[in-house]
Amino acid sequence: MKKLQSQFYELIFDGYAIEDNPLSIYYERRDDQGFDNRLINRGNSLINLWPQDFTIHLRGYQPVDYLMCGPGYEVLSKSAADIFHSIAKDSIELLPVNTVINDQPVEPNSFFVLNVLKSFEALNWEETVWSSPKVPYDDPSAHGRIIKPAFNIQLIQEEAIFLLSVQKKIKSGIYISRYLKESLAERNSTIGMAFTPIKVVIQA
Repeated sequence: MKKLQSQFYELIFDGYAIEDNPLSIYYERRDDQGFDNRLINRGNSLINLWPQDFTIHLRGYQPVDYLMCGPGYEVLSKSAADIFHSIAKDSIELLPVNTVINDQPVEPNSFFVLNVLKSFEALNWEETVWSSPKVPYDDPSAHGRIIKPAFNIQLIQEEAIFLLSVQKKIKSGIYISRYLKESLAERNSTIGMAFTPIKVVIQA
C-alpha cells in the first residue's frame, strides 16, 4: 500500500472560533416542525420531506459560514452553500430554512441545512486507528469504534463530498476534497469551519 498526502478532510464545526469572538453569530434555538434529525446525512434525499416552516433563531452580528444548529443540523451560509453547489451539486441537497437573527427575520435563502447524498465503503481497515486493536472486518459495531479513519483512494478520488459507510452503516461525519476546501478558503467562506486531514492509501 502506498500512503499519499491527504486529499480529503473531515468537515468540523469550529465552535471555539465562534466562542472566541463575542460578536459572532451563534445558534440559539430552532423550530424544526417535528422533523426527525436522524434522517439527515444518511445518504437519502429529504427534499420532499423537508418542512417549509423550518426556522432557526440566531444571535450576533459578525457573519459565519458554518453552524451546528442542534444535533444533525449542519447549516451553511449562502456564500458557502453556493460553493458547495457549484462543485458538488449532484452529491448534496441544500435544505432551505427561515432565519431569524436578533429577533428579526432575514431575507430568504440566507442559510441552508446541508444534506449529503453519497456514501462510500472507502475505509482502509489496516491504516484506520481504532478504539481497540484488531477490530474484525465483520464487526457490526465497527462504524462506532473508529478513532481516525483512513481511506482507500480508488473509490473516492473523483468525489468532492461524501459520507463514510462501514458495513452498510453510516458513520457520523462529512468528508470533503482538498479542492472543495481550497475553494471555500479562496472565497473566504470558512468561518466556523475546521478541517481534519484524513490519511489516504493506494491499494496494491
